[in-house]
Amino acid sequence: MNAAATHRGLARPTHPLGLVISGDKHALRPDDSLRSAGNQMRTHHAGAWPVVKDRTIIGVIQGPNPDWRAQRFGHDPELSPVAAACKCCDVEHCYDDEDCINALDFMLSRDLRYVAVTDHQENFLGIVSLEEILTALVSGEGKIKAVEH
Repeated sequence: MNAAATHRGLARPTHPLGLVISGDKHALRPDDSLRSAGNQMRTHHAGAWPVVKDRTIIGVIQGPNPDWRAQRFGHDPELSPVAAACKCCDVEHCYDDEDCINALDFMLSRDLRYVAVTDHQENFLGIVSLEEILTALVSGEGKIKAVEH
């Protein structure tokens, strides 16, 4: 059994994070408006959201209401692009072949509700939520499920 399949000394089935990506959460693009960014972030109750250009994560929008902040400072959120408010930094992410339990530990240790998922070439693949990971791991009886391939 590999180290990724062991958590706190208990044997767990391996469940790659890439299988959990649902596709219903999309990254922001630099040319998206701050209004659309704010709407998307409020929809997902997110305090931060990745900004992606050409499948590469280039930064993050932080704060749940970037459109309201822009308006407060006299900018039109419909005309203000995400690129103007994007914090260019290393965005915390997990790899698609990483075990869900490791991703869960990573997210909980950083108080993240969502995490970006990339391949090992750093190509953006999607966003997963804490809820999606827990749902994938736990059945209705509270037992860890094995992955069906």
